[in-house]
Amino acid sequence: MAPALVDYTTAEKELYEFDDLKIGVKSLVDAGVTHIPRFFIQPPECRANNSSTPQNRLLSNDRFKSVKHRVLATPLGKPRISAVSFFLPCSKVRLKPCGPIKELLSDISPPIYRITSYEEVMNHYRVVGQIGGGALPHFKL
Repeated sequence: MAPALVDYTTAEKELYEFDDLKIGVKSLVDAGVTHIPRFFIQPPECRANNSSTPQNRLLSNDRFKSVKHRVLATPLGKPRISAVSFFLPCSKVRLKPCGPIKELLSDISPPIYRITSYEEVMNHYRVVGQIGGGALPHFKL
């Protein structure tokens, strides 16, 4: 399926209507835009597929295998636990030690992965993970 050709005059008009001087969606409403502007829509082949990253699995102690299963179901009355994933943390956080989320650990569910840093996980993933090997076994206890 070939990507649709964009009418640049329309795209430029939509982008102008969403300029930095106005406040987000309000600027679209004020401009009379009634559809989602094309610059917000990414073709499927360009979308990031972040359903199962080593960071998600490491932080969740293998309880959240993908972002589609990001909430741990618990009995009524107990709080839900959610995990968040960021694509690129700031430089001071990249070297900060991180490991499984403490609230997900117990005697029944001990840590599976050692404490490491985002930088170490990503460096190892770039070497091993992209050639088809698993990046996480290296970090198992």
